[in-house]
Amino acid sequence: MVVNKSYFYMCPVCGYGEIYKGGMKTPERHKDHKNYRQFDCNCTDLKGVKLGHRFRTDVARITIPSLVTGEFKDAHPMALSFLYAFLEGISEALNIDRNDIEGLIEINVDTLSYDVLIYDNVPGGAGHVKRLTNKDAILKSLYAARGKVSQNCCDEETSCYNCLRNYYNQMFHSRLKRRLAREFTEGLIREIEGLK
Repeated sequence: MVVNKSYFYMCPVCGYGEIYKGGMKTPERHKDHKNYRQFDCNCTDLKGVKLGHRFRTDVARITIPSLVTGEFKDAHPMALSFLYAFLEGISEALNIDRNDIEGLIEINVDTLSYDVLIYDNVPGGAGHVKRLTNKDAILKSLYAARGKVSQNCCDEETSCYNCLRNYYNQMFHSRLKRRLAREFTEGLIREIEGLK
């Protein structure tokens, strides 16, 4: 399910809607408004809603116990930075259009770490995520991710559009740090290679 991050108020009678623009967020708002025919609507009660849609697709959950939550102040920025480096690496290593895959992080309460969820950004799935069931595909993606965040494109305490940033993750731009992504990815590669 994809949910819009914005909050809306909608009329249950005519469908009139407006975006929440600050102030106090309440479950209801009272406002005179016009319906789609530009006549006054007899309902003034607007209900607070979040808009979204559901679609079926392929999802891979990757549990990484070393991606710990809250143990240090950079835990969340590290998880986000790794996620976007990994997505860039998957795109490059497996020759997948970057817009066809997406991901998010979720707290795993059993391990007190972040799980990485990667999904096909196409309703019904395109089969890209299924390719991550192969250990070699994961390693190849991690190598590409390391290469992406090891380039000398910006200050390592931030990020840019050459390494981690894109239009779709702009709400996280201030939290994405190239150094955190590089260090975690290198450690993960060493850990996986040690298991061989």
